[in-house]
Amino acid sequence: MRTRKTLVMCVPLLLLLGTTLVACTPTARRTFYVSPTGSDSAAGTSTTNPWRTIAKVNSVDLNAGDRVRFQGGATFPGLLYLEPGDGGTSSSPVVIDSYDGRATLDGGAGNAVYAWRAAGISLTNLRLVGSGAGTNAGDGLAFYNDLPGDVLLPYVRITDVESSGFGKWGIVVGGGLGRSGYSDVRIDRTSTHDNGMGGVLSFAAAAAVHRGVSISNSTAYRNLGRSDATRNSGNGLVLGSVNGGVIERSTAQGNGGANNPSIGQGPVGIWAYDANDVRIQLNESYGNRTGATVDGGGFDLDQNVTNSIVQYNYSHDNDGPGYMLAHGSAAASHSDNVIRYNISQNDRRKNSGGAIEVWGGVRRAHVYHNTVYVGAPTGGAIAAVKLVDAPLAVGPSALHFRNNILYATATIPLLGTANSQLGATADIRFEGNDWYQEGADGTFLWGGVRYGSLAAWRTATGQETVGSTAVGTAVNPGMVSPGGGVAGARLSSGSPVVDAGLDLSAFGISSGGRDVFGGGAPLGPRPDIGAHELR
Repeated sequence: MRTRKTLVMCVPLLLLLGTTLVACTPTARRTFYVSPTGSDSAAGTSTTNPWRTIAKVNSVDLNAGDRVRFQGGATFPGLLYLEPGDGGTSSSPVVIDSYDGRATLDGGAGNAVYAWRAAGISLTNLRLVGSGAGTNAGDGLAFYNDLPGDVLLPYVRITDVESSGFGKWGIVVGGGLGRSGYSDVRIDRTSTHDNGMGGVLSFAAAAAVHRGVSISNSTAYRNLGRSDATRNSGNGLVLGSVNGGVIERSTAQGNGGANNPSIGQGPVGIWAYDANDVRIQLNESYGNRTGATVDGGGFDLDQNVTNSIVQYNYSHDNDGPGYMLAHGSAAASHSDNVIRYNISQNDRRKNSGGAIEVWGGVRRAHVYHNTVYVGAPTGGAIAAVKLVDAPLAVGPSALHFRNNILYATATIPLLGTANSQLGATADIRFEGNDWYQEGADGTFLWGGVRYGSLAAWRTATGQETVGSTAVGTAVNPGMVSPGGGVAGARLSSGSPVVDAGLDLSAFGISSGGRDVFGGGAPLGPRPDIGAHELR
């Protein structure tokens, strides 16, 4: 712990009733420069008289409005440490950035930047590097709050930061005690790659702690995982323990694959856990892998997530499910979540499961207006949709699939189940979906029975009926190019699923007002089935 230096001026104020208080006014805002050609004995206040090392920066208190600028193109070894008392406010933060290009902070075998119990800080235009995922034991950039008393520290900005070569995470925002954490956190235009545990993570000691956390316009790639990790590793972008969060306009690609194969969990490209009110939207997640027999998917609302939405995303060519809802605990809750207007193409390339998969005790979930294409698998028994019990949480209930396109090649079942309770008792409903299997009438696995057509499944189970009316179709949906990417998932003129969907407002469901391509939805007398609204 370094010796603190007082950088505030305190003046007495005389109040009514003769009470005297002390008001502390910060000194003038200062800008410090750091260059390999500088000197730590210099004033550091200009590019012609800069400091030389990170150690010098660590020795100075940084108050509201202060700025530290590292020379672009240069590399600065060591840990940049921001301790309690460092920081500012939302209107006057401490800013750490570069000048004349982008500087590199080299954390070696440890962290590059560590902010402990500090906030009111903006880090921008920096490159953070570690010695490599196999030799580094730290995070690239870590904010950590373990203050007692359930304190939320406000204002963190991480913008235009690249973080790679760390054994843990590229960027992490964490709470370590009770409900202490952060609020108003924005992570924008970041690149996290070639790290061990993953790209970007938020976590806390309890669920739904951090407030107002967003990850946007960011990429996470080639975070391959660690074979010695005792929990999932090799993730992309993860929001844990947030109450109000967003991941949008971001990409997770090629993560996972080197994770520990001996534990019963694996990585996912973009996901959330222990969270409430999360939106995951307008992202792409693809080519993510798992070294284990589980996970490796595109998107996931996992353990203890409530009131959250996954929408307008594109998932493809992942080892695991394109979209997953999962809750394996008999405690806590996974409820009132939505997956809508997404595209999945050739997901679940490894192991067994579904392109859309619901695992365990998921409650009151709505899955609607998605387009799924599943080609022949490279291994494992897969389906377009799969429902699976979990050992402690058993199976889902109040789970409703409506107005989805489920398109499979002839070798892929459209629906698979491994559940102890199905149908009316659990309130699992499939209504208004288009089930199309190339060259076949469709295969439905339900409660241990195989049905060879939509009609046979409907007659035996009552699925794809509303009241006494048969709904749902088994027709070629007329996509522009099935399996041909985002553009191929558009509906062609004359498609039989145009105006063929159910009016979701009759079930108390909002469509959200747009489709996956940004057009309005619904537009006709009834909505189109799938993620594209043609008219």
